[in-house]
Amino acid sequence: MSRLKLTNESFVEKYRPKTFDEVVGVDVEKIRKLCENPSSMPNLLLFSKVPGTGKTTLAKVIVNHLGAESLFMNASDERRIEDIRDKVKRFVQCIPNKNVPRFVVLDEADGLTSVSQEALRSLIEQFSAKFILTCNRLEKVIEPLQSRCTKFHLGMPEKMKILEHIKGICVKEEIQCSEETLKRLIDLNYPSIRDMLNQLQILSLDSKNISFEQIKKQDSEYRELFTMVREGKLQQARQKWIEDGLDLKELLKSFFDFIWN
Repeated sequence: MSRLKLTNESFVEKYRPKTFDEVVGVDVEKIRKLCENPSSMPNLLLFSKVPGTGKTTLAKVIVNHLGAESLFMNASDERRIEDIRDKVKRFVQCIPNKNVPRFVVLDEADGLTSVSQEALRSLIEQFSAKFILTCNRLEKVIEPLQSRCTKFHLGMPEKMKILEHIKGICVKEEIQCSEETLKRLIDLNYPSIRDMLNQLQILSLDSKNISFEQIKKQDSEYRELFTMVREGKLQQARQKWIEDGLDLKELLKSFFDFIWN
């Protein structure tokens, strides 16, 4: 289990952007312009091939910017047609407050079953509420649903902008960390800003003074576990992972990087 769960609030949520100006590494000007006239806004499909690049954050910023009533659902967890019919349909059928826009945000919409996606398409056609979908695998979203949305691809965020963002967090959290160390942290977790912040928080639990050697040590721990798995020593690898309290998502990402390289 990750030691991150021992803290009251994750850095990811604590420093999640609330406005367009706070969004890191994503060109938001086109979407900001669409928000000038909420009544004529199209449904949006925000997609990126990699997680952690700001799709969910951008969806929340749009809702916050417009002061909209919203229903937020993680489509990977609530993917059945019953979820769409019960929760989404009930929300869009309600009489809206005058001049208050209404949004349904379906995070990880590529996790919806095809039947659920068809039901969702029907609701988009029938009701005036706006929809924002996010996904990593665009090909998993049916074409009729894609065609009813304006698609925005979130590219790879600029490393220098990420660096400045994380530097600001370090100042607020009173974390001492050199620029060289932060650059290494970014390189190891790029492009997922979420993973960068999770690792920064985990390291800060042991000490507010984070050294370059700590980053190298954690990287070497991942490599040692990868070697164990490759050699078939699964029980030993599992025991070491539990004892060291390493974050599972970061561990699996490191495994992927080792294989890719």
